[in-house]
Amino acid sequence: VFISQGMSNIPEEQVLKTREALKKKFMENYQGDEKEVEFISTYEVEEHIPEDVICGVYLLGRAIKLLAGCDLCIAESDISNSKGCIIEKEVCSLYGIEYLTIPV
Repeated sequence: VFISQGMSNIPEEQVLKTREALKKKFMENYQGDEKEVEFISTYEVEEHIPEDVICGVYLLGRAIKLLAGCDLCIAESDISNSKGCIIEKEVCSLYGIEYLTIPV
């Protein structure tokens, strides 16, 4: 399960809190018969970002690579202020990856 979440200009504490709320709500209400779920997140991945690139585009590219191996993408309900989340949702739509909005 890929977690799509806006992170620009959001304090790390709030990002992590929202991420845990998404995971919890998914496991409580949507997991179905699955006993174990692997959550894929771009947030915990640390990588050197080259200085000569647009950071947001670079990170989005990495996220889409991870999304390509997922069966499902979950996102918080309001992604209107996150360019990356909007693009990830469109990728899911175009490539047939299930997309689930979870209010937290």
